[in-house]
Amino acid sequence: MSLRKSPSKLTAPNSRSTEELLKDLESEEDVSWLDDISEDDYKNDIISFISAYNLQQGPHKINKTVLKYLYQQWSSKPLALGSFYNEMAKFFETQGNGDKSYYFVNHDAITLSKRAYELVKKRTRKPTSSPKIKQHFDAFLNKHNIKAGNVWIKSYVLYYIYDKWTYTNRKSKPLGYKSFLAMCTLYFPKRRTAGVHIFRVDPSIYKVVSKRKIKHLEEAKENYVKRRRKVKKEGKKADVETSQS
Repeated sequence: MSLRKSPSKLTAPNSRSTEELLKDLESEEDVSWLDDISEDDYKNDIISFISAYNLQQGPHKINKTVLKYLYQQWSSKPLALGSFYNEMAKFFETQGNGDKSYYFVNHDAITLSKRAYELVKKRTRKPTSSPKIKQHFDAFLNKHNIKAGNVWIKSYVLYYIYDKWTYTNRKSKPLGYKSFLAMCTLYFPKRRTAGVHIFRVDPSIYKVVSKRKIKHLEEAKENYVKRRRKVKKEGKKADVETSQS
């Protein structure tokens, strides 16, 4: 693959020292870079992103997806992917095409990945600590009058009811399966059997989902687990046969 170089590659402000900026402004000799990155031409946050992480042209060959992920976690209004790639290519040398495209920057991939992870960790909150999610979950429980009781119901049955409720009411479904389990833990006694979470709810649950339907869901779940085990077993067998051939 050939390295794409451009004689007119733009220079982000953070790549220039204070001395260089002052010298250019005082001498009025080479300030064309100011016109290249004027506010009229740049109504996005790419320059702010580059400056925030002090990104400069460098020796490290970084897959574009690494910088894309960091940018998406950092930006409050991220550009579409195509626009992001095009804007970044104005500041950094690139190599390759498609998924095998790279930028050459001054930070290695590990450092950039760690920074992206730090952003994700900082922004991630437990669903149980969110007032909006609690309000959403309470609305679901109140709609079906689901409360603690003496009937043990498997978690995926409760999630089936929740999924139907969000679909019927055309609501967004902010709770994934794990987050849903976390919320159920706050409201109902629980135990775990054969790897499945079970919650103790009021018998009125049968007005929401029939015993027949519950049995059907349990059978479907059991068949699904069997199929997965079979595929996994066949996969291991194929690997062994390949290694022996």
